[in-house]
Amino acid sequence: MIPISPSAGGGRSAKPLRSSTPSPSPARVVPSGVASQQPVASQPPTPQARVTPTVTSGLEPTVTPVSPSATAQSAPIPTQSQPSPPVHTNGNLVFTYYYYWYDQATNAHLGPTQPLPIHPVPSPETSYKSVAWHEQELQDMTFAGIDVVLPVYWGFGSQEQWSTDGLGPLVQAEDDLTAAGKSPPKIGLFFDTTIMAGYDLTTEAGIAFFYANVHDFFSRIPRSQWALVDGKPVVWMWTPQSGNVFGPSLFEQIYSRFTADFGIRPYVVREAGWYCAITTWVSTGPGTRDCSQPIQTDGMYSWGAAYDGYKDVGNVAEVGPGYDERLIPGRPGKYRPRDDGNWYQMNFNLAIASQKKLLAIETWNEFHEATAICETVEYGRTYLDLTRQLTAQYKSTA
Repeated sequence: MIPISPSAGGGRSAKPLRSSTPSPSPARVVPSGVASQQPVASQPPTPQARVTPTVTSGLEPTVTPVSPSATAQSAPIPTQSQPSPPVHTNGNLVFTYYYYWYDQATNAHLGPTQPLPIHPVPSPETSYKSVAWHEQELQDMTFAGIDVVLPVYWGFGSQEQWSTDGLGPLVQAEDDLTAAGKSPPKIGLFFDTTIMAGYDLTTEAGIAFFYANVHDFFSRIPRSQWALVDGKPVVWMWTPQSGNVFGPSLFEQIYSRFTADFGIRPYVVREAGWYCAITTWVSTGPGTRDCSQPIQTDGMYSWGAAYDGYKDVGNVAEVGPGYDERLIPGRPGKYRPRDDGNWYQMNFNLAIASQKKLLAIETWNEFHEATAICETVEYGRTYLDLTRQLTAQYKSTA
């Protein structure tokens, strides 16, 4: 069973402890020698948004990088020549973060030493290995008006075996539902950058390892299941991790290498912590930033809405139902009550009023922090019904 590790900030998922092995030269899978391309510029953050989110730093800068084992291999690139049509040609899109790290049989993220404030329903059995569980979650997402599911991916070749092993059953569930005439949400990447702690992302080795994980995820998902925004597959990034110095070259290389490997330009959405280059780190977080060359991507959002509420940051609206970390060892005990759904509805209404075309719900099923809107023992399908109503309102304004 994997224990829960403390995090420095609120509004973030509980993370399992991991041992790390120093590796000065992690190798990128399927090298690409294509020159950099200039990413599409996103809207600059408002002045109040140009503050490093409090959840950016969760690990000490001395953490050593985690690398794939010597035998770890990324999956081969899908052979289908063209991706599926975009989720929507026009209109507002709803995304949600899907935590698939659970396994009821082994108590992974569900066991008695990991007390949960809210709990998944007993049937179907909650497990990343279960096609039936993925199918039920995907069908519920469709009911709730979710267009794109963002599996919370922890990379390949690490101790978190569920990260890769859970994608096969998810893909099978998508296939089964499609074959049955249903329309499950399409799949985008949510790259949980926790595994990048300690990497210098201005170096070839650091950039290569970052991109290798992006490459691996899309190599495991059939192109027919890719979610496309403006015709581009979705690469959604969490916050910079402790020790991640970076500049525009990281994002330029993601664009150029992905385009070279898959023949299509990605739609990159970054968390607000990536708004400007980080050049140094201190014990409390980023030390200095260089905004002389702004980071440019297709989109930007601010993590933490479940606890903090809606923030007018970037071009993605972020909402959540509430937050409770009081049962997580080592956390300060932050708590945002749901207020019978009023907190969720109030912030969703602010997101609707923003007229932003992309909206992310934080989260679908993170139970440790009680941010789930999926069916639970405590709330039943209450938040599914409420989300269905709110997403319909949001889409009606497109």
